[in-house]
Amino acid sequence: MTEELSRPKLRREREREHRCRTILDAAETLFADQGFLKTSVDQVADAAEVSVGTVYFYFKNKETLLAKLFDESLFLLRSILGQEFETARTPVQGMEMAGKAFFDKFCTQYTRKALILFREAPSHGKKMADRRKKMSETLSTDLSQAIDRLGEEAGYSFRSPASSVVFANCILGVYEKMAFHFLTDDLRPGSRKAMAMDAVEFTVGGIRQITASGPHQAVSEAGP
Repeated sequence: MTEELSRPKLRREREREHRCRTILDAAETLFADQGFLKTSVDQVADAAEVSVGTVYFYFKNKETLLAKLFDESLFLLRSILGQEFETARTPVQGMEMAGKAFFDKFCTQYTRKALILFREAPSHGKKMADRRKKMSETLSTDLSQAIDRLGEEAGYSFRSPASSVVFANCILGVYEKMAFHFLTDDLRPGSRKAMAMDAVEFTVGGIRQITASGPHQAVSEAGP
């Protein structure tokens, strides 16, 4: 009896999940294709083939939809980059592979999710500003840890304990700017690919050059 009663409940739960996913997919397509500001909740409902009331049942407002899509996109990005880094033979190869995957896999294969992160999320209220800030901090931490591992493998000690964090923020800034141009500029595929590879070589090459110069004595934060 309990099993029979649970089946309708499970079916209703699957239906709710499917409806919620349909709304999110419709919103992602519209936000990426025509822009967040130009998209209305009515358009999302129409694309998802549900009522406007159903959209509001699952999501408080349009900004909540964007926030959910942003979180999903960031999770996918970190998963792709982390997998590339961890499967590489060396940390420097991992950084190269992760950099290429950022453009080849995330920006190219998941273009709409990339647009959500790098074009649509900025300047859409405090909720999104907070998420953007948290995203930068999270990716910076991931990257600085990768740089530290690269230095350790090379037997290199950065002169300052803050160096890897500073390098990570600089590299992150380059990738964010490149991603925006990669996604929004009217470039031929070959030019877009070349620009992406230049970005990877520019950022990874600098770290490789520093660590190849030999070990240095770290400088205390308190000074000499």
